[in-house]
Amino acid sequence: MSCHPILKESIKEKHHQILVSCVECHTKTPTTMVECGGDCFACHSQNKLIESNRVEHQNLASCKKCHINKEDIFKTPGINEGSTLVDLLKNK
Repeated sequence: MSCHPILKESIKEKHHQILVSCVECHTKTPTTMVECGGDCFACHSQNKLIESNRVEHQNLASCKKCHINKEDIFKTPGINEGSTLVDLLKNK
C-alpha cells in the first residue's frame, strides 16, 4: 500500500490484517493522493467509515482499540447531542 508506507512493516501483524482487504476495492496507488498521514485515520474519518453500510468498513471499529479517534478524543463517554440529564444519570 504505497499510499500508507508506514504499513509496509506492520501489515503482517494480526491486528493490521483487516487492512489487506482494502486494496480489493481501493487501488494500491491512488493517483489523487500525493501524501498521507502516519495512519489511515490521519486522512480518513474513522467514524464515517464505521457508520457506513459496508460491512468491510464497519469492521474497522476494531481499530479503535489502538488508534485514538481524533473525532472522539474530546467527547465525554456517554454524552452525545441527544443526551438529557436523566440519560446521563442512568448511565452512572
